[in-house]
Amino acid sequence: MYWPDLGKVQEIGDMNIVSQMCAIAVMFVIMYFYISQKKIILHTSKAFVEVWIAGLLSLFFDIFALVAIEKRSGYPHIATNIICKLYLWTVTWVAMVAFWYICVDIFRKKELERKWRKRLWIFGSLTDILIMVVPIKIYDSDNLVYTYGSAVIITYAVTVILLALILMLTKKYSQAINPRRRKSMQVWVALMFISAVIQFIDKKILIVSFASVIGVLILFIMLENPMANIDRDTGFFNLNALFEYMKEAYGQGNDVSIVCIRYGSNENDFFTREMEKSIFYEVVSFINKLPDNYVFRSSANEYLLVFENTDCAEKKQSEYWNAGSTSHGVRTI
Repeated sequence: MYWPDLGKVQEIGDMNIVSQMCAIAVMFVIMYFYISQKKIILHTSKAFVEVWIAGLLSLFFDIFALVAIEKRSGYPHIATNIICKLYLWTVTWVAMVAFWYICVDIFRKKELERKWRKRLWIFGSLTDILIMVVPIKIYDSDNLVYTYGSAVIITYAVTVILLALILMLTKKYSQAINPRRRKSMQVWVALMFISAVIQFIDKKILIVSFASVIGVLILFIMLENPMANIDRDTGFFNLNALFEYMKEAYGQGNDVSIVCIRYGSNENDFFTREMEKSIFYEVVSFINKLPDNYVFRSSANEYLLVFENTDCAEKKQSEYWNAGSTSHGVRTI
């Protein structure tokens, strides 16, 4: 492998590393925007972070494996094999966490979630052990480098099985899954299938790891972008965020208390436009100062404060009533 002079075509190995480095940069950009925004930490959010971690590890170990193969003459043969198998681990991890991501949306009850989590960990551990103990071989000839053997076959088989199970779950539980999550996962699975087939047919094109990055990007844009759950006028969470939060709370059996803050609308033009804006900003400022709760804007003049601590909610409701009743007809329910 070499870097040719300007105007010449690069060797495929170098192009692979470059594309993967770009993919790593994309992954960090995704995570920057994800962590820099206000969000509600749901189980699907935690699963998304696991997907991101698995995708990033897959990219890093893809690069490590290529470098280890290229420089294998200076290292023990077993060390190169272990690095290559660690990359194969990460490929199966991406498929496993993708499977888990869809399970979290389907099996929201604690008992079901724990059962499927345990099953997945057992399956993953057995798969990793099997990959590590079976042989792996390295082909390096005519500027073409790739791994093959039993470990690679097992990796392909496990990945295809998990992707097929994801498609099956999205079809079987289509009514229970968020429609956007169902569509996003189906597109990602299709990309993974296509990339795996292409890489299996043409060993020069190593794009399975890159396909996982595209999947993470799809999930972020369609589902996990925190800005999609934020009301632009107030900065509070919107109704979509409320539905997702309550759906998870119900599934997990968590008790929550809700305090509603509402103020009358200006139906008869009693207030001028400037006064109406002033009331709006005053109410938003008042709510922003209230701690220990999630705030959702349910309508133009109504806000829901959700508490995970019932005793705290009762105490705060009294405080809100005393504070809110003195300001522009604001009232709590």
